[in-house]
Amino acid sequence: MRKLRGILVAGLAMGAFFGVLTSAHAQTPAYGQTQAPAYGQTQAPAYGQAPAPAYGQAPAPAPAPAYGQAPAYGPAPAPTYVQAPAPIIETPPPPVTAPKAPISDDMSGAVGVGVGVVAGNEFIKPDGAVAALRYWINDSLALAAQLRFTISTAKNTDTSWNLSPTAMILFSPKKVLSTRLLIGVGLGETTDKTPPADVTVGLTVPIFLGLEHSFARWFAMGIAMQDNLVNYTNGTNTYTFDISFNTTKYFGSLFFYTD
Repeated sequence: MRKLRGILVAGLAMGAFFGVLTSAHAQTPAYGQTQAPAYGQTQAPAYGQAPAPAYGQAPAPAPAPAYGQAPAYGPAPAPTYVQAPAPIIETPPPPVTAPKAPISDDMSGAVGVGVGVVAGNEFIKPDGAVAALRYWINDSLALAAQLRFTISTAKNTDTSWNLSPTAMILFSPKKVLSTRLLIGVGLGETTDKTPPADVTVGLTVPIFLGLEHSFARWFAMGIAMQDNLVNYTNGTNTYTFDISFNTTKYFGSLFFYTD
């Protein structure tokens, strides 16, 4: 009995020893690791490692304060710049030029009817009248037709008369000017009766030089001189032919043009 008790005591002692060893092996951490201590306890650090301090659990952070939403803004306007004024550059005055001649309307296509008074030997004494037609082909070229008729009577003598139609072409060297220089040449015919001679018929080549001023497109006044450069007359038994400037006539004229 006493031997059995000894065996039981020995078995209990060995069981307690093996329980202590098993508990110590379970609580020892692996190399390089630490075991979290129980809440409120600290564990001795492993060899060569700093003990991890045990802290109480940190309280939850306070919630962030709520603010109103920031107002939305549009894009900032682009800056405006005031342009610097351009520098003032003084320009020299334009050169002084002679005044230009007044400009007239283009006479292309205009048709005119005119009348003229022929001066006599004393220049101011009328020596017949001239009726004329004129057509402007363009502003520098015109066709003209003239009809001159003179008649004279004297006591105890026969009546003398002269009929001279003429066709000419006129050229104006300056276009669209209110005062035009007219230069012309043409062909004419004369029928003349001067008592006591019989009627004579002749051909002439007249030349024309004149100035005409247009007050408006429809109205113009002019002065001119005309001479028969070539004269050929044929009478009953005689004929004459001459080239001279001895038949110069001066006259003034009025012309009315259509639009």
